[in-house]
Amino acid sequence: MEINTILVDDNPHIIEGIKKAVRWKKLGVNLVATFVDVFEAKSILERQHINLIITDINMPGMNGLELYREIRKIKRPPIVIFISGYDNFTYAREAVRLGAFDYVEKPIDYDYLERIISKAVNLIREEESNRELLERSVPAMTANFFHDLLHCNSDESRYFLSDSVSYLSIPDSLSHYICAVIKITNDISLRKEMGIDTYHLKLISIQEKFTKALSSFDLTYLIGNRNQFVYVIGSDESVSDLLTGLNRKIETIIESENELDWFFNIGIGSVQSSIWDLNLSYNDAKQALKYHFFLPQKSIFDIRDYKGKTPAPLFLTSFQESELLRLLSYKDLDGLRVFLNNVSGKLARNFSDTNDIYLFAYDIMTKAMRFLADMNINVDEIRSEMQSFHESLPGFQNLQDLTDQVYHICVKVCRLLDQSSNSYHAKLNERIQDYIKAHFVENDLGLATISAYVNISPSYLSALYKKINGVGISVAISNFRIEMAESLLINSSLSIKSISEKVGFKNQYYFSACFKRKTGKTPTSYREDLVRESIN
Repeated sequence: MEINTILVDDNPHIIEGIKKAVRWKKLGVNLVATFVDVFEAKSILERQHINLIITDINMPGMNGLELYREIRKIKRPPIVIFISGYDNFTYAREAVRLGAFDYVEKPIDYDYLERIISKAVNLIREEESNRELLERSVPAMTANFFHDLLHCNSDESRYFLSDSVSYLSIPDSLSHYICAVIKITNDISLRKEMGIDTYHLKLISIQEKFTKALSSFDLTYLIGNRNQFVYVIGSDESVSDLLTGLNRKIETIIESENELDWFFNIGIGSVQSSIWDLNLSYNDAKQALKYHFFLPQKSIFDIRDYKGKTPAPLFLTSFQESELLRLLSYKDLDGLRVFLNNVSGKLARNFSDTNDIYLFAYDIMTKAMRFLADMNINVDEIRSEMQSFHESLPGFQNLQDLTDQVYHICVKVCRLLDQSSNSYHAKLNERIQDYIKAHFVENDLGLATISAYVNISPSYLSALYKKINGVGISVAISNFRIEMAESLLINSSLSIKSISEKVGFKNQYYFSACFKRKTGKTPTSYREDLVRESIN
């Protein structure tokens, strides 16, 4: 890039001397104009982007310092090099203190001036490169802004993100804001039928349709994520007009896409009056989506239809879910009977609406089915019974009958588990052992990482592994690391610290404690004994 430059000096002879002496082309500088009138120079700054100004510091009408103060008001101010006479040396130093790049004293040493210009040119190019990089980063910065906005609470968002609003040109003073979460319900089958490339191309096309339809709002931003994406909407319309328009636009698109075998569920969150409260709308939209499990004939779920009408909890707590999965994995039928009776007793005490009890029962069955799927067990045998159970929920006359039917299905789940557990457990255990051997050097290896790898819950994995191998998974990892450490102690001269790191321990002291607990010796004693044995 050429550096646009102007010269300003009330002495035309000085201007002429600089024009002739400086090798502008070699420096990559485009000398746009020269001025003996400081006000004319100031005028060009308003019409054209100038990168560099070389100006006398003492001129009639407006001196260089006054000009510099005006220059600093420009959004992208040029770099300034001052020319200073001996009498104006104090002014020159003050200019540099205020942020001017440098100054050159009269009489002018042109070689020195060229060196100063060259340094200024390099700085300008570096800043332009950084600015271009920053501008290219704006889409990513905007995506991060909205991601953080949806996942932080109001106070955190306001504190950490408010400085970014102006730079990213995000309208933060609209009357209303809302989130809509759009989920593709049959994405797995679509990917299999269409192939990944075609699927994603079609997904992009659908997102573009949504974006175009919603672009009439004052703010429309898409956060895409595989089979689920989020729209952030902002508007100065009334709440009624905003929600009516949003629902109408979404309905039009999903109806057209349903004809092409793309099926959607949409959760619409609560309307917020501040952009910093969008996380509340986002969480409400996600909550609204959950009602699809219970109302499968619907596609659009507005939180206003459900908020405040449903007693909590409607779903198993994490503790209850873990206990249910544990009892299923152990095929503990007596335990399951006690568990279900306890749960139904709490439901009877906490809920007065039978519909809520039906929903809770269906959630238990959903967890049981998902558990079978996680175990890669064919659920076709039980799928029709689950469908019948769902359809017959309103026909149950009392809670005990409902509990008995849930227990009956859990018994069938246990039977399926029993039929497939031996071969599955053996294969699963082999995968786990191979994973431990391949990743033992990673010090974050543990129950969480392995359960994520084999795609089953940590609580079930922990119980199953101990049942098969007789030791917990953390002990097994530690034992294997100790075995590897023993080999390194025998076959290498590495330090104890290096060995501890190579086998995945976070620090050598914990390594030494684990080593002694397993072998009865510290690593140092173990190596010394080996040396003595080899000598003898």
